[in-house]
Amino acid sequence: MNSAERCSGRCKVCVRWVSRMAASRRSGTRSPDEQPRATTQDSEGGGLFQDLRRRPARRGVRRPGPWLLAVLVFTAYMLVVRTIGAQNAQRLTFRQAIGTVFPSEAIAPVDRFLAQCPTAAEIASVDEIVSLDFRSDPTAASGAQACRRSDGSGDLTPFQKRVYNAIRLTREIEFDEPLPWTSKPLYEWFADAADSIVFRDEISLSFCCSPNGVINLRTRNLAIGETDRFIDPNLDDGIASFMLLLLHETRHGEGYRHTCGTNADLRLTERGAWGVQYSLDLWMADHTDPAYFAAPDTDYRGFFRQDARRIVQAYFCLQPTPSA
Repeated sequence: MNSAERCSGRCKVCVRWVSRMAASRRSGTRSPDEQPRATTQDSEGGGLFQDLRRRPARRGVRRPGPWLLAVLVFTAYMLVVRTIGAQNAQRLTFRQAIGTVFPSEAIAPVDRFLAQCPTAAEIASVDEIVSLDFRSDPTAASGAQACRRSDGSGDLTPFQKRVYNAIRLTREIEFDEPLPWTSKPLYEWFADAADSIVFRDEISLSFCCSPNGVINLRTRNLAIGETDRFIDPNLDDGIASFMLLLLHETRHGEGYRHTCGTNADLRLTERGAWGVQYSLDLWMADHTDPAYFAAPDTDYRGFFRQDARRIVQAYFCLQPTPSA
């Protein structure tokens, strides 16, 4: 038998098989070829599972087409994506320039402000009012760069960024009452009083003013070298302390020296360096927008009240009365 005859014979068999299948479908009976195979385990491992794979579907039950399966899979995928997205949205993180990550709900608006890189224009505005000389920079050795000129800011280390932002913050903070020692807003007072700031590591204490008008700030052990936070709960310190120190020394720059011993003032009413720091503590605690300094992990207002108590107890030879 040649190949043509074999092909013809096979086709006839196929035609007869299809005819029987069609007839059985119309009559509702199964053809012999559709009868279930035995479910006993055979030597080839077919058994029950092989029988189930070959068993035809029940009449009247349509199997899902590929398009329906695709829709179901896509719907399930979108539900998973939305669920994960919602969870991540509740755990958005806030990243410092040097890599520390904080949960977004633990970030006060003041910290969001301090996390931003100052723009080139903002850097220039600070440079116009005060000269900054970074002879010592505790973050420079790591080679970290917090801000970049190519991004519209300046090429700043984390320490430099925090210094610029601390000065910018004096413009950002609003008080509901005038400051006790000046009629000017805080930033304007600082701009008029400050001249030059030098950051140094070899000095034992921060001081002003040598040479004349120059504030010398000791960088060693400053919290501003470690965190972007206004007050970091892990340090119980932060940019807030640097801002207080800066404004304390700025008051010295206006000619106010300590009047009781080498490091104390006689009275609060003198409004010397300790008087300015004490008053600023109280104004930060009681005369600013509470929401701006609100974070669940840190009591910012409590920090300033505690510093005010420390100053009263240690740095006024004649302690102020409660009404002072």
